[in-house]
Amino acid sequence: MSPVKHGQARLGLNLTLDARRSWTETCALLQTAWPLADYLVLNLIGPASVRLVQDPDRLHRLLSLLRHQQHALNTAGNRCVPLVAKLRCLPEQVPEYLTEVLLELGFDGLIAAHDPGPPATRQRYHAWQDDRQQMQACMQIEQLHRLCGTDLALISVGGIQTAGHLQARLDAGAQLIQVHGALMRQGPWLARRLCG
Repeated sequence: MSPVKHGQARLGLNLTLDARRSWTETCALLQTAWPLADYLVLNLIGPASVRLVQDPDRLHRLLSLLRHQQHALNTAGNRCVPLVAKLRCLPEQVPEYLTEVLLELGFDGLIAAHDPGPPATRQRYHAWQDDRQQMQACMQIEQLHRLCGTDLALISVGGIQTAGHLQARLDAGAQLIQVHGALMRQGPWLARRLCG
C-alpha cells in the first residue's frame, strides 16, 4: 500500500471467521468487502471462531481458500488489497502454528492481539500500565518477528497507551501498531501524543 497523505486514513474491514458459516458464505463476505477495503482482516479471536481454531485441518483449508480468492481478486482487479489474520497472543500462548500456516499460504500480515478480549474493563486498562505486562507483549512480538522475518507484516494491538509503549513494540519487531482502548479512554488527541 502507498503511504497515506496527511488527514487520510486506511479502511481495514474485519471479517469474523465464524465456524457456523459455510465456506461459500465466508467467501462471499470476502468478495463483498474486497472492493471497499484498503486491507482485509480475517478475525480468529472471537467466540464464533473458537471451533474453527480448534480444528487445524478445517482452518487450514478455509484460510487457503480465502487466500486464493483474495489473490484472484487482486489479479483480476485494478488494485491490491492485503489479507491479514488477527490472532490472539497471550502469555505462554504465542500462536506459532497459525503463524506458520499464514507464512505457508502467503498471507500479507498478522495482527497479534495481546489482550484477552471483552469485556474491556477499567481494571484491565490500568493493568497495561504495568511495565511487566508491556514487556511480556514485547517478548511475544520478538518471538513472532523471529518466526515471520520480513515475510509477514507484524501488527501489534492491545495495551498501547503511551509513546513509550508504541516505540517498545516497534523496537520488538512490530511494523505497525493498532490502538483502540486507549483511544476510547483518552480521546482523539492520543494519536498526537503517541506520534510525538
